[in-house]
Amino acid sequence: MVSAADFIRGTAADPWRWGVNDCALWSASYVAATTGRDPAAALRGTYGTAFACRQLLLRSGGLLALSRALMAGHAAGGAGDGVCVARVSGRQLAGIMSADRLFLKSDGGVVSPSVFEILEQWEI
Repeated sequence: MVSAADFIRGTAADPWRWGVNDCALWSASYVAATTGRDPAAALRGTYGTAFACRQLLLRSGGLLALSRALMAGHAAGGAGDGVCVARVSGRQLAGIMSADRLFLKSDGGVVSPSVFEILEQWEI
């Protein structure tokens, strides 16, 4: 099993790519590395721009609704390491929780905002 801290450290320098390694797919990659099951396998490579991602999210009812559907096999809640959808500066983003801190994939690497609201979390 891969710890959240090890996964974050090991993938921090991986480049941001829409549909490959954006905030949601980076989080799903952590689930895959930990459980052996990729909850976003069907989405990988199906979009390549911010606009196409936005269209996918609109068709799916938003990031939170899509994340809930993809994570249906995992119990929501918990306070340990896992993945989440959080509100940061008014935006919904997918991220990884580790040691009560939120980590987000960005085009500049990985960031950890100090102010955020967890909308849904899945302990992995």
